[in-house]
Amino acid sequence: MKPIRILLFCLLLLYMVSFSGCKKQVDESVIIVDDLQEDGSIVTLPEVTDQDISNDILYEPDNRPSVLSGELGQSMADDIRVIMPYDNGIHADEWVKTTIETEDGLSDYYLSSGFTLEKGKLYEINLPSTDTSMEVQVSLISGAYDIYDRRKATLWESEIFYEFFMIQNTDTTCQLEVIVSPKEKGIIDIQEANITRKTGDLIFADEFDYEGLPDALRWQYDVGGHGWENGELQYYTKERPENAYVDEGSLKIIALKEEYQTNAYTSARLITKDIFDLTYGRVEFRAILPEGIGTCSALWMMPSDLVYGSGPISGEIDVMEHVGFDENVIHGTVHTGDYNHMMGTHQYSIIDVEDATTSFHTYAVEWTPVKIEYFVDDILYFTFKNDGIGTREWPFDQDFYMIMCLTIGGSWGGQQGIDDDIFPQTMTIDYVRVYELPLEIQDIQPPDQVFNAHFHGYGSMIDLTWDRAYDDYIVKGYNIYLNDDFIGFTSELSYQIYNLPENKKYIVGVETIDTSDNASTINYFQVETGTFDSAGRYLEDRLFIEAEDYTSTVGVEFKSMADSINQYADMIDPGDRLTYEIDVQSSGYYCVNYHVSSKLVASSVSTSVDGNVVVDTTDIAVTGDWNNYLPTKSDSFYMSAGKHTLDVIFKEDNCRFDAMDILMQ
Repeated sequence: MKPIRILLFCLLLLYMVSFSGCKKQVDESVIIVDDLQEDGSIVTLPEVTDQDISNDILYEPDNRPSVLSGELGQSMADDIRVIMPYDNGIHADEWVKTTIETEDGLSDYYLSSGFTLEKGKLYEINLPSTDTSMEVQVSLISGAYDIYDRRKATLWESEIFYEFFMIQNTDTTCQLEVIVSPKEKGIIDIQEANITRKTGDLIFADEFDYEGLPDALRWQYDVGGHGWENGELQYYTKERPENAYVDEGSLKIIALKEEYQTNAYTSARLITKDIFDLTYGRVEFRAILPEGIGTCSALWMMPSDLVYGSGPISGEIDVMEHVGFDENVIHGTVHTGDYNHMMGTHQYSIIDVEDATTSFHTYAVEWTPVKIEYFVDDILYFTFKNDGIGTREWPFDQDFYMIMCLTIGGSWGGQQGIDDDIFPQTMTIDYVRVYELPLEIQDIQPPDQVFNAHFHGYGSMIDLTWDRAYDDYIVKGYNIYLNDDFIGFTSELSYQIYNLPENKKYIVGVETIDTSDNASTINYFQVETGTFDSAGRYLEDRLFIEAEDYTSTVGVEFKSMADSINQYADMIDPGDRLTYEIDVQSSGYYCVNYHVSSKLVASSVSTSVDGNVVVDTTDIAVTGDWNNYLPTKSDSFYMSAGKHTLDVIFKEDNCRFDAMDILMQ
C-alpha cells in the first residue's frame, strides 16, 4: 500500500473510533467506495461525515462477501454503493446478501446457500424494500447452467416476490443472482432477503378455531363397531361430543372405555369422503397423539373410488400411524396391490419422535405423480417412488380422501393387550391443511418413443404390444392412433383394436405421454388385417375363440357380457375345465393369449393339447375390475398341422374368461 493511502486509511480508522461512544442502532450502513481492485479490496474511502457507523457491521476485507472479488469487481462502475446487512457475519448455512448499486441504475443482489435446492420444488425470493418502482430478473447458476424456470416478479406494497421452479437438484455451492432494475436512478434500500420453499395454494384447511362438533361442511363420520380393518374393538360414533369435539383451538378425538352397542370401547373416525378429495398435493396434520398400550392412532388417506379394485389394490396412504406399545415411533406406510400388509410386502419407514404423545408435531406427505414423500416437522424420512411398472405398484393417480381415527385393540394396536387403566385417551389435532403442489414443470422433458413394439393384424383385430418408454420423471400412458385419428389411451403396455374390416392396411401410431402431458414423437406402423374362414375360426397362424364356443365343460358356468351378445366363463372353481376343437393350419410353435379378468386375487390356468399338459401354469394377474379383461400369454408349445383338442384347466378360482387367441410364435 502506498504511503499516502496508508495515512488516509489510518486517519479513517481514528475518525471512526472517535464515534464509537455514540454508536447508533441502524438497519443498514452505506459505505461509499471510490475504487475496487481486481481482488475486491477497497482502495480509497471518502470522509464519512453524515452517518454513524456501527463497529458491529464495519465493512472490512476479512468479512466481506466473496462475491465482491475477482472478475465481478472488474465489471463494476467506478462509483459503487455497497449496502451491507446489519449482521455480525456471514454464515455458510444461511442465505446472505450483498447489494451493489451502480450509476446506470442496475443493482446486483447476491444470495448463496448452504442447503440444496430440490428438483421439482417451487421457491420464492422475498426482497422487502422501501421502493416498489423496480423490475427484477433472476439468474440461478450452478456450474455453467441455468437450472430454474423463469417467472415474472410480482410487486406487492413494499416487497418483491419472485417465484421459480427448480429443474434439477443443486448443491451447496449454487449462487443466486438477483438483478434489480429500478425505473429511476437511485439507491434501492433492500432491508433483508430470504428464499423460502413454496407449496402452492391452500385448498383445504380446518384450523379448529370454533367450538362444538367438527364442522359438518368439512367432515363426516364412519360409524360402526364391526372390527374395521384390523379387528378393532371400538365402536365409531357419529356426532357424539363425548368422542369428538372442538375446543380451545383444537379437535379432540377421544377413546372411552364404555359399553356401547355391542362394543366395550367408543371412539370416532372423521373423514372427508364426498366432501373433499385430492389427487396430488401436500397434506399436513399437526397433532398430539394418544398414549398407552392398546391404542392405535392414524392420520391417513383412502381412494374416493375403487378404480383398480377393492382392498389395497386401489391404494392407501398412511400419513402417520402410531401404536401405544411403541410410544416413540411414527410409521409412514404405503399399501398397493403388490405392496400390502396382507402379503407382508407393504412399503414403510419409521422415525423416532420422543415426545409424540406430549407435544404437537406436524405429520405430512407430499404426493406427486413421481413419488410420495413423508415428513415429520419437515424432516423427510421416507420416499415411495413411482417406478412406472403399473397400477399394482402405483395406483396413486386418482382422488383420495382424508381420515382421522383413534382405534383400540386389533391385530396391530392390541398385540400387547389393552391397558384399561389408561382411559380416556385423546388424539388432539391442531389443524389439517392441504396445499396444491406445483406440478406443471416438474416434468419438462418430452418422453421417448416406445420400443420393441409388436403389431399384428388378426382377422378384424389389430393387437399391439410394446416395452415401456423412458421419461426423466414418469410416463403417464400412451395415446393410440389409427390412420392419424385418436382412438384411445392406455396406461398398459398393450392395446387391441377390434371390429375392423378384413384384409385391409392401416397406419397405427403410439404416442408416449408423461405426467405433464409432454408427448413423444409418434411411432407409426403399417398393419394389415387378415381373413377368417367361413366358420370364422382361423386365420393362417392364428385362431380366435370365444369362451362360450367350447365343445364340453366341467363345472364352468357362463353369463352374458354387457353387450348381451357374447358370454364369459364365471363361477370357476379349481379343477374346472373347458374343451375346444381347433384346426391348426401350419405346424410350429404356438402360445395361448387368454383374455381374462381377476378383480381381487391372482389365479392361474393350465393348457393341455390332446390330453397332454403343454403349459403347466399361466399366471393371471389382478386386473382390478371384473370387466377389465387383459390379454395374458402362455409359454410357447409345439402343435402339428391338423385338428386338435385343447383344454383350458383352471387351477384357482377368482377369474373370468372371455376369449382366447392361439398365436403362432
